[in-house]
Amino acid sequence: AGARLTCGAHMTSLLMVWYAFAAIVYGRPANGSPDKSAEDCSFDGFMGPKADHQGEVSDKMLYINGSFPSWLDGDYYVAGPHFLQVGSTKVDHYLDGLGKLHRFSFRSNPVSVNWNAKAIQSQLYQTSKQLGHLGACVQFKETVPSRNFSAFSNLFAANDNTYVVQLPLGDKFLGLTDDAFNSLYDDHFQFRLIKWQDKLAPSLHQGATVAHAIPDDSGNVIGLMSITPEMPFQKPYMLFYKIEPTDPSTRKELAHVPVTNPAYQHSFGLSKRHGIVCEHSWEMDGAALLFKGKMAMAASKIDPKAPTTLHLVDLITGNVKVFTAEPFLCIHFSNVYENDTAVVFDMPTWESHQHADVEVCNPYSAFDFQKWEGRNHFSEQCVNRLVRHVLHTAGPLSGKVTSEVLDGGWFEYPIFNPSYRGKRNCFLYLTEFYHNSSTFGAMAVVKFDTCQKRRAAVWHTRAQYPSEPHFVGNPMGSAEDDGVILTPIMDGAHSQRHAHFAVLSAKDLSLLATMPLGETMPHTVHGWFKFRDDRSSDAVVIV
Repeated sequence: AGARLTCGAHMTSLLMVWYAFAAIVYGRPANGSPDKSAEDCSFDGFMGPKADHQGEVSDKMLYINGSFPSWLDGDYYVAGPHFLQVGSTKVDHYLDGLGKLHRFSFRSNPVSVNWNAKAIQSQLYQTSKQLGHLGACVQFKETVPSRNFSAFSNLFAANDNTYVVQLPLGDKFLGLTDDAFNSLYDDHFQFRLIKWQDKLAPSLHQGATVAHAIPDDSGNVIGLMSITPEMPFQKPYMLFYKIEPTDPSTRKELAHVPVTNPAYQHSFGLSKRHGIVCEHSWEMDGAALLFKGKMAMAASKIDPKAPTTLHLVDLITGNVKVFTAEPFLCIHFSNVYENDTAVVFDMPTWESHQHADVEVCNPYSAFDFQKWEGRNHFSEQCVNRLVRHVLHTAGPLSGKVTSEVLDGGWFEYPIFNPSYRGKRNCFLYLTEFYHNSSTFGAMAVVKFDTCQKRRAAVWHTRAQYPSEPHFVGNPMGSAEDDGVILTPIMDGAHSQRHAHFAVLSAKDLSLLATMPLGETMPHTVHGWFKFRDDRSSDAVVIV
């Protein structure tokens, strides 16, 4: 596997960035004083200031240690913000990196795994190459050194850095991010910016796509977008829409959702019939963006004491029911299902510590390179817990929201078997930070049984950093957890931070196979697997 090292002060920059991110997004610190050099060795190369990876890969055959099921025959697409150094500028927030798309091709006869990786050929990427520095766009933070663009140039430039979510759409693939710009690409990595043919965003309004969309059973994509007025005395609203594979440049409205505030949205809940919009207190100050030239982190406004409004939307009738919950922030929804009297969902939630001298919790602070050195203290700023939310639609509690903490761990990226969408399911697969540790970079993959309300299995190895887990179900299986978990894992103890691709059993998270990559691979998110014979497509990893 290569030479290993003892981690020391040389890695502290990345360590702090990853720690800050994990603490915000994932977890609680545990009692004890772990050996930080062992827990988050070279963590800054995973999702911190040293996580820059410029190389591309073409048809690299990977050596397989162990074996994977014969039914795992298809392609896994996943991306991440791996270009941190862009010409003469370097991003100051991990999520601002330009995207790279990876494809891991699994073949069962003969058995093989092949790897390709290429920069997402966005307009922003092409413009940045021509300029010799990152092009105009709103980032989470300004680059170092500053690009010196005007606020107007940044706000109205095309930010089509669509590494966040990848989805199948007919014979093409849809790339999404939290912006107005989305892209289509094919299996040869040929990208084009979508020019929307619809008029869902009226004149004098700004429309922005929520990054997480969800394929339905018919192969359409269900998405959510925010509509924000540019003129005073007008109200913002949200729109659920549908994209059909035969017309990928047109969004069709499904439901109109009035909201009080233009809350920042990253995902939404979806069952077979209902959508859920989380109107939390997290907003982007448009005046700060336009008139003061602020970037997204500085323009974020979060009121930690403001209640969270949950909009339950009937996607068939368009009716909307409004529920008021205790204050929390939503990042990633998991499954949503109905019973006779309620709509239920489990998700990692974010809250601020209610102390006057504590900074308000912003989950994306974990990716801030200027706060990297203090990442282990992220849990002192943010509370992260796995919580069950019940929206009561009938009975004595009708119109009320009740909640129950299922686990106090620092979790994010809840993944489940997509065939259970809209049905009562038991298993979530999550990334945990602060795993049995006060170190943010102590990471684990956790299988959580929401029916028994306990952890069913855990994968953890010191100084090993797994990216978001991805569930692929056995097409011939019947059990909910009959499948595998796919994830790249970076080895922080390797002298060059080499990574391997891992296949784990979805039953007990035991390691079935590893494929050494021979080089590093920073943090990736929201991948999806498509079977070669089109028997199934597992795009629900977006939730």
